[in-house]
Amino acid sequence: MKRIVAAAMICFLVDLLPAAVFSGQRFHVKPDDGSVSPPPAQTSPPPPAPIKKSGVRTQAAATAATAATATAAYGFRDAYPRSYLELNANASTAELRFGSNPDFFPDRLFFGLNGLVTDEDYFTISADLTYGNRMMNNRLALDIGIRAVAGDVEKGSVEDAVATALGLMAVITWDVPDLEVYYDRYIDLDLGAELCLAPKPLAFGDSERYQEARIFIVVHLLKDKTSSILLGYRDLRMDFDTDDDGEWAKNDEGLYFGYRLRF
Repeated sequence: MKRIVAAAMICFLVDLLPAAVFSGQRFHVKPDDGSVSPPPAQTSPPPPAPIKKSGVRTQAAATAATAATATAAYGFRDAYPRSYLELNANASTAELRFGSNPDFFPDRLFFGLNGLVTDEDYFTISADLTYGNRMMNNRLALDIGIRAVAGDVEKGSVEDAVATALGLMAVITWDVPDLEVYYDRYIDLDLGAELCLAPKPLAFGDSERYQEARIFIVVHLLKDKTSSILLGYRDLRMDFDTDDDGEWAKNDEGLYFGYRLRF
């Protein structure tokens, strides 16, 4: 009888052993108290991040984000060069322009000095004072202000007229998103327009009216926009009323090329 009971118990253990082995793979035994707990759920690795394709706006977006962050944190004057020196010329005229936002000026308030000399028997000097507003992540700039103009204009060989005026002016500039021309090579450029108008109430002396308009393209040679070349078109008209010749006008228009240095 004992042999029969021992054989039955051995058969029972043999049948139970595989189930215990395989079921043990599904539980972890804690070494401290011997209790079992289900294993941690297996998680699949996260999918790889999508690869961003290089495009026209990749570099431009990074540049705009950096400028916008700097402007928000430190102000406009810390995000861009604050002064520039510009030289423009064509076959008959030469022009020197300077602009700055010095430390003692409020943020975004600029002043400028301009000198224009030509073989067309006239020269002008002017001083600008403008206040600017930046929009669209600092890509669109609008500056409005005043310009004081003085100069000397000849008519023939005997008539001279003194040009003096206080004009209202506006300048708009758009920083075009970088254009990819060849793989990772970009062109960084600005498009702009400028208008100064002094009607008769704001023209003095021999002057009856002063008007200057220009459009221009600025191609930046460096990423920080400190070195640039320009191509522009200028249209200048000054109306006079003198004792000898009555009413007459001086017109000067044409293309010009230039170089700008920002610092």
